[in-house]
Amino acid sequence: MTRFSRYKNSKEAEEWSAIAFKEAGNCGNEKTLTLGIILALIATSVTTPVTGGLILVWALWESIKQSRNSKRNQKAIIDSGCVAHILSGDNFYDYKLQVGDNAIAEELNWAHERDLKFSNDALDYYEDYIQAPQRQQLQVFKELESVGGMPNVIQTVDTVTFDPSDSKRIDVVSSIAQNMTNCFFLGLGGSGKSMLLANCIKRAKELHPNLKVMVMDAKANSAEAGYYQFCDKHRPFKCENAKPGAVAVWAESMIQEYLELAADNFAQTNGKTLCIWDDGYLVAHKLKQAKSTAIIDQIVGSSSVGGLEGRIIWFVSQSPYVKDMGMSLGQISQMNTIVVTKDSQIGQLQQWKHNSLFSFSLDELGELTDCQSKRAIYLGSKAQWYEMPVLENYSSFDRDTRTSLTENSSPTKIQEIKDNSVARPAGAEQVKLSELAQRLLSFFDNAKNKEPKTLADLKKKDELRNQGDVKLIRALDELVRAEEVIFDGDKETWSKFDW
Repeated sequence: MTRFSRYKNSKEAEEWSAIAFKEAGNCGNEKTLTLGIILALIATSVTTPVTGGLILVWALWESIKQSRNSKRNQKAIIDSGCVAHILSGDNFYDYKLQVGDNAIAEELNWAHERDLKFSNDALDYYEDYIQAPQRQQLQVFKELESVGGMPNVIQTVDTVTFDPSDSKRIDVVSSIAQNMTNCFFLGLGGSGKSMLLANCIKRAKELHPNLKVMVMDAKANSAEAGYYQFCDKHRPFKCENAKPGAVAVWAESMIQEYLELAADNFAQTNGKTLCIWDDGYLVAHKLKQAKSTAIIDQIVGSSSVGGLEGRIIWFVSQSPYVKDMGMSLGQISQMNTIVVTKDSQIGQLQQWKHNSLFSFSLDELGELTDCQSKRAIYLGSKAQWYEMPVLENYSSFDRDTRTSLTENSSPTKIQEIKDNSVARPAGAEQVKLSELAQRLLSFFDNAKNKEPKTLADLKKKDELRNQGDVKLIRALDELVRAEEVIFDGDKETWSKFDW
């Protein structure tokens, strides 16, 4: 038996970024300048002041270059999460062992394209294992051309020939799910955002066993409930026709529930907890009308200190113009922008040409969407567009063909999704109502006036008056999910089924 483990130095993506950021800051510009001054003084005393002056100018220039390279590398870490080219020594080889050669090659190629400064270990690896094979392959082609071509050999070489389009095809789902950073998902209606979310959630749960996921479903469309079957908690609320005040109370109560879930998960497993707002644009727009900053506060909190306690947020929007949602670019600047579009929507993207979150070329998108999925995806972490792979549709409706998916719309499947939507693990017993929810249910059961009740009506009762809107809304939501009461979003009222 042995205690040896080659993966014992594995770390979370945030930890690798912190290590790389520190290494990038240790650029040695102070040492270069100090050495230059010493050499300049020696040269001045031994030769002439002109020689000493030239050495000092060289030292200043080298120090400035090192400082500039350091800042560019630190910006690459913050903006794109690229760290491989900065790590050195054991850190580089531990990172390579954890993420694999393909991921290392992708990061180093990206850094090389942007002329970023490499550590010595990263540069050695890049030259020996990435550039050298490419040069050897090029030499093979030159030799083949010089002898007029050799069909049998050419056929063998073709099997390893680099395909330029390969750089536009990556496993986008794993890329998003592996890093688990705060993300801003963007796309027009029907582009495939929710389908991408479902696949990312499923993959993230596979990669991170202690991950908990809670989704706030502002569309509450039963045909799309299957997208959230991999979540621990699904909280649907039809916001489209609800009044801004009702949406604000619901959103604030959901955030409170999420914070409690995250705190509990972090305390018990040190795991991360993901909060998803779909459709976040609709919710944020309603909250802006209600003058509530609940979501903005959550985004800022998750971006600044949330990572220390495992809190992550994925926000889904149909517009890059965040001011319409009461937000600023600064508030979402630390989020990874992910854009999805399909071939029939490329023309509509022209209305986004002045946005500040991402750039695009209509010609490039036309080429990328000429693929099996008919979609393209932009990853802000890499600042690049890619072909969207064909993804599993877990809903009961295909928006491209406008047809029902029979397998996903069967009564058994729908019931299974409903079970998951109230966050009960398979085989678990029905979650008991909280003490406050039981008191509210008793109030409804014993009400003499069988008319829908508002929050104000409920707070007239002495035992409910001091509970606060958020606690009451959460308890009422329990009753709605338990199918004990009905909520009318237009009138912001609750009632029993037989009233």
